[in-house]
Amino acid sequence: QGFLIRALPRMQKVRKGLRHVELENPLRWQSGCPLERLTNAAMLLDANLVETSAIADVSTQAVDFEILDHKALVEPSSESELSNIFGLLRCSHYKTKPSDLPTFLEGPSMRWCALRFRSHVVALAIACVEEPITERHVAEAVYKRQRKAPPQLIAQTLSHEAGFFEATGMRFARIMRLCVHPAVQRRGLGVHLLKQTIADLRGLEGVDAVGACFGATPMLLRLWNGVGTRLAWLAHGCEPSSGHHSATVLMPCTTRMHELLERLQARFALQLPDFLLGPLSQISADIL
Repeated sequence: QGFLIRALPRMQKVRKGLRHVELENPLRWQSGCPLERLTNAAMLLDANLVETSAIADVSTQAVDFEILDHKALVEPSSESELSNIFGLLRCSHYKTKPSDLPTFLEGPSMRWCALRFRSHVVALAIACVEEPITERHVAEAVYKRQRKAPPQLIAQTLSHEAGFFEATGMRFARIMRLCVHPAVQRRGLGVHLLKQTIADLRGLEGVDAVGACFGATPMLLRLWNGVGTRLAWLAHGCEPSSGHHSATVLMPCTTRMHELLERLQARFALQLPDFLLGPLSQISADIL
């Protein structure tokens, strides 16, 4: 799906007349295979978006912000809405994969924020709260790059990549997904949802900062900068899913996070000239 969302549009701009061909009939089994139907249904691989005609006149003034009870979406009565929501994720975000569904539904501290137009979810943000790494030996191992802490992605990035150990003891609210129905993009819905979601997450108890990690493009950096976040780190390598250097942005909520972010940005500014001669030498000038 990442290829269709990220790579294909760029290829179509460069190569005029490029044909997009889809395989409808399977090659290794018969069409209509019961196992294929079961797999598609169980993993929502054929989840569809809300019909465009039902949301054609949507605007930022006509939507309502709400926190979805994502656990209730697994109830039989919510099957259609869950399918439409996962269809929104599948068709609008390049990182979406089948295993996301159980992760987002069952993971602890998950928060689903949505814009609803009439009865339809037209934009969705999924966030999680990353708890501090409380065990000293684990925090030190993460800082020294001896192990990883996947649930605490921001703390891990700021400690073992940027070099600030104290980040391991902070509580972050990380926005993992932000997507808008393809038919109603570029109407301000993404910015509207992002602002509402950040305000909601900043109100959670004990959160030091709201942040996100994503493949850095000029458009995404403008989006996040426009809602008040600040760039804290730019990874040296490109992430496989996007092909871009991963950016970490933060909006501090506490004094200690404000102070840490100032130090993060000051050190990054000092290191940047050397980075541009080495690991960031191929980065686009538009990113900077």
